[in-house]
Amino acid sequence: MHALRRWLVDAAEGRQAERGAEPADGRAELLPGWYDDWVIFEQERLNQQRLLSLEAIAKTKLEVGDFGHAEQAATAALGIEPLRETACVLLVRALLGAGNRALALQTFERFRALLSEELAIEPSVELAELVGVRPVAAKAFASPPSRTLGIAPLPAAGPRRGRVEARATVQPRSGVAPWGTGRG
Repeated sequence: MHALRRWLVDAAEGRQAERGAEPADGRAELLPGWYDDWVIFEQERLNQQRLLSLEAIAKTKLEVGDFGHAEQAATAALGIEPLRETACVLLVRALLGAGNRALALQTFERFRALLSEELAIEPSVELAELVGVRPVAAKAFASPPSRTLGIAPLPAAGPRRGRVEARATVQPRSGVAPWGTGRG
């Protein structure tokens, strides 16, 4: 574990790690199968360190024109955190540098769909312009789609008079009441 951390720090700082210290596949896990709070915290910390190191490697490889290794590092970073735009930007730059415009555009479109589905947001202007896509105008931050929660949207607001009551109805999925029959 100490060798892995040393390698991660060296990689993040742009130093070439010793060949023997490089972790096999870069996916060593800390106490797999353990779910104690302190273990989960350390696992997350290690994943963040790994993510930053992979992004630093991708950036360094891009600067020297090693697009294949930059692509590998950026892809590994996206594997750790699929919604991380900085990793996606690095991957798209690596693909474009290697002359693979079609795959760069495909990567952008997959990332855009994931952001839209998970967070209801669009990628940054920088990322869109990298692949030559006209950026979409920023939308107001939207809450997750109501279909996910099984909650019907509120009716459109009309003229307000007196007291206003908020109404929401829960619609069960597949004809099954989500919390039982409601009988006491």
